[in-house]
Amino acid sequence: MATPREDVWIHSSCDMCFAACGILAHRVDGVVIKVEGDPDCPASGGHLCAKGQASLIGLYDPSRVKVPLRRTNPAKGIGVDPRWQEISWDTALELLTGRLRKVREQDPRKLVVSTFDQIALSYFIRPAWAIAFGTPNSDWTGYYCGNYLHASMYLTNGSFHSDFDLDYCNYAILLGNQQGFMAGLNANVVARKMAEARKRGMRVVVVDPVGTNAAAKADEWVPIRPGTDGTFILRNL
Repeated sequence: MATPREDVWIHSSCDMCFAACGILAHRVDGVVIKVEGDPDCPASGGHLCAKGQASLIGLYDPSRVKVPLRRTNPAKGIGVDPRWQEISWDTALELLTGRLRKVREQDPRKLVVSTFDQIALSYFIRPAWAIAFGTPNSDWTGYYCGNYLHASMYLTNGSFHSDFDLDYCNYAILLGNQQGFMAGLNANVVARKMAEARKRGMRVVVVDPVGTNAAAKADEWVPIRPGTDGTFILRNL
């Protein structure tokens, strides 16, 4: 068996969700063969969730887009072949900057920057880039992951996210969520805090019509009927 010419572990961060856990990527002869949690990262603490572990699938997916593509068919619709044409990165940048320059010269506010992607890179860089370009029309339409949470937090305390304090909480009611059971932000950190809180005696009650992972591990599961969450909250205030 030949000795590898290269065998290195590279410090990086996972971009599969907002948590951006620290990772170590094992690269052998130019090929990443393993991804693990970085023990020096306070977020991952040497651990990584299933999504992070599966990131290699996207890196080496045979159907992944590896080069810029230009649509050559102006007709659009279901079943219509876009007739993609491979182009170079230089050509793609020339086309993009040319169109952006034209819009900026006319009125930069004509540009709308929007994405449904939830990765940290697009979420934080997108609005900063839009402001630098000169347009206020920047939006992220990714609230499929937390419609109730983000809306309620904006209305009550003006923040994007809120969490319960597992370091001091003694009784937690999870109403329609699995916070602390590999869900939420940051999943790895909260799961460790949940485990530590339960070791010291914190009780967990899960209110959910579905027997979720959290419900299976809770001290008590309340399987209410679907759609009765509001009634349950109002009757128990």
